Amino acid sequence: MTEEITNSFLTKVDLQAEINRLQHGNIRRSIQEWSLIIGTHFGHLFNAVRRNDHAEIEKEILHITAPLLEMYQENVNAS
Repeated sequence: MTEEITNSFLTKVDLQAEINRLQHGNIRRSIQEWSLIIGTHFGHLFNAVRRNDHAEIEKEILHITAPLLEMYQENVNAS
């Protein structure tokens, strides 16, 4: 993986996390809540893969990864 791809991905994840906060509020969620959100988007990702819809695959990867980032932060704060 190139540094350019890594940086592009991390930038998109950060942007998606910010979009999520603007759309859903900057509220603190439990690790359990984050896991349910992530699980829902995994289902969407599987469906996009089944359809071979590359734009939807990228969208769902970001919809999984941004909440993972939030979940990671919540876990770090809890320790």
